[in-house]
Amino acid sequence: VKLYYLDSDLRFLLTKALSRIEINLRTQLVYIVSTNYSDNPTWFADNNIMEDYFIRDFRKIYRGIKDNNSVISKHHKNHNDNYAPAWKTLEFVTLGSIRKIFNAIKDNSVKMKIIEVYGINRIDIFDNYLKAIVDIRNACSHTRVIFDFRSEETIKNTKICKILPSERNHLNAIIKVIHYFLTKISSNRANDMKKEIDDLILKYTNNKDLIDIIKEKMKYSL
Repeated sequence: VKLYYLDSDLRFLLTKALSRIEINLRTQLVYIVSTNYSDNPTWFADNNIMEDYFIRDFRKIYRGIKDNNSVISKHHKNHNDNYAPAWKTLEFVTLGSIRKIFNAIKDNSVKMKIIEVYGINRIDIFDNYLKAIVDIRNACSHTRVIFDFRSEETIKNTKICKILPSERNHLNAIIKVIHYFLTKISSNRANDMKKEIDDLILKYTNNKDLIDIIKEKMKYSL
């Protein structure tokens, strides 16, 4: 029962942090790419800017957005165009779609402008971290067990985010990535997250079985 409550509380803390990151990522991507292509408000559907595979797939996604979202539906009642502009449309896509949009941008110099906001200088590192964030966000959204979550891809160790060999697919590595992104958004929120998780773990220091699980499955240590 205590493990269940630990997992539930941990999911809540991570969801709160991930929500901040998701909003910031969406805002930065839409602003930077839209500014770069200021004469094209629907750049996400332009095959000069985006990879063809993304545009094909996005047509289906957009139909769902248009049918189920009053903001987008209202836009099309007043405008005779195929898509609403990026700053409307991309408010309603998932974090996973934001990652797909980032990867489908053809011009790497535009991608670099986005990742530099987060103090990252390699596109592959940014995508590796973003993949981990998307995976844990999906797990939290679907109320999956969190304490023994394993990432699909090994999380890379870098100077900006130190990942130990023993934890590269474990939850603690993802927590480090989340914390790193938060430091680039708000140092106060990053500090809050670290303290809240530490305080949560400290509640169980007298429970040896639970602490063993935390160390073994999460790879988390105070």
